Amino acid sequence: NPRTVLSSGKPIMSPSWSPDGRQLAYVSFETGQSAIYIQDLVSGSKRVLTQEPGMNGAPAWSPDGSRIALSLSEGGNADIYVINTSGTGLRQITNSRAIETEPAWANANTIVYTSDQGGSPQLYRTSVAGGNGNRMTFSGRYNSAPSIVGNTVAMVSGDGNRFHIALMNASSRQVNAISRGGVDESPVLAPNGAMVLYATRTGGREILVVASAN
Repeated sequence: NPRTVLSSGKPIMSPSWSPDGRQLAYVSFETGQSAIYIQDLVSGSKRVLTQEPGMNGAPAWSPDGSRIALSLSEGGNADIYVINTSGTGLRQITNSRAIETEPAWANANTIVYTSDQGGSPQLYRTSVAGGNGNRMTFSGRYNSAPSIVGNTVAMVSGDGNRFHIALMNASSRQVNAISRGGVDESPVLAPNGAMVLYATRTGGREILVVASAN
């Protein structure tokens, strides 16, 4: 039962559900440059959340739905920011020379994101109050695209040539692969943490796959 929320002749990326399931935040290039929009799923109305110079990407709702974490490159390189869903109160969280993107809320006070400050993409964690984060992943040469439910972090993990979906226990840092790997990407945990949805390619086609988290 698929239904179209938005049609555009320009790229649309990174859709993100609001916690109440009533709205979507996403990235669109319909004006010729990237912007983050919020769209109401009942009325179909939409509004611009951010359209800063440079990249506007990777929106992620806070657990209470009042804020969105995102990645902006208005300072020259991509950093993590937080903004109220009303479009006010834009605030920079990280400030480094690295590329920092793909934020995910671990809880109301903690954001996990992807950064290459160590030389390759890895997951880092920081406080919403601001400051460069502490590295979370040390298993594998490449870890990115976190999705978090409770103590479980889903991510893309690989060696730079093959990529699979893995789950990490945020406390023990134990990592388990749950896909066969190749070109797996964009994992999203179900709200109850029991299933993982991710994108992959097979037989020349791009498909979505659902797998058990165990």
